[in-house]
This record gives sequence, structure tokens and C-alpha cells, in this order.
Amino acid sequence: MSKLDARVRAVNKVNQMAKELLPKLQEAVKPFLGQKIIKADKSLTVKIKQVIDPLLPPYTNRLNVSHYLNEYSLAFSIYGNEDYENRSYSHKTTIYVGKIVNGVLTELETQCGGYKSDYTAEEIVERRKQYQIAKAEADRTQALLHPFGEYEV
Repeated sequence: MSKLDARVRAVNKVNQMAKELLPKLQEAVKPFLGQKIIKADKSLTVKIKQVIDPLLPPYTNRLNVSHYLNEYSLAFSIYGNEDYENRSYSHKTTIYVGKIVNGVLTELETQCGGYKSDYTAEEIVERRKQYQIAKAEADRTQALLHPFGEYEV
């Protein structure tokens, strides 16, 4: 196992949780569309908490999900980590469940997904090599543009 393996495991774990949790949360809050879900103290109402809380996994130091609330969105942060040689490698993502206006859940988030959870260390090493090749070619091409710049101003 390597440092990269630990990072890959952390990303895969967090992204897998995001893929599993997002549709469950959206289905659970769907009945609250058009309803006030945030109290005056900026916390969630009891009714919506009763629906959401059972869906959240128990807190561990390896993987945890926390409610992220602001005045515009109902979201959750997913944080996971993996250890390698006395260091912890972590990954965090935020899933957006719905949009909020004046404390009311107005719509479910539609820009969801993209949570790849089957990365491998070998794949990342290969992609890094491909990136370095492409970057070198881009740098050579940019050098040829030097007198004129990248854009016409």
C-alpha cells in the first residue's frame, strides 16, 4: 500500500457515500417542497430532522456526514480519511440536496452526480503521465504564441 492508495480509498469511500446518500435524502425531503424547513434560529425544523437524521450514517473518525446549512441550500458535507504510515489522507465533498429561499425548500437540486467511486492508484498514475504529456505540448504551443499572447485584446 502507498500514500496514493490511501488517498484513492478516501476519495472512493466519500464518493460512494455521496452516490448512496444523495438520492435517499432527496426522496426523503421531497414532501417538504414549498414548506419552511429552517427555524428562526437557523436550524432545521423538527419535522425535517426526523426524516433526515435516520438516513445519516453514525459518526466515525473514518467517515462522517454533517449537515451544512446556509440560507440558500440544504447540503451535507461528507468527510472520510484513510491512514498510511502515521499520516491521515482525507477527502471531503458536499452534496447539495435542495435550494432554500427565505427558509422554504423551493426545489430539489438537479446538478447532482459525478461521484466516481472506483478510482485505482494505477489509473491515477496513468492520468498524471497523460497530463504531463499534454501540459508539455501546451507549454510548447504557448511559447510559439509568445509575441502575440493567448488572446486578442
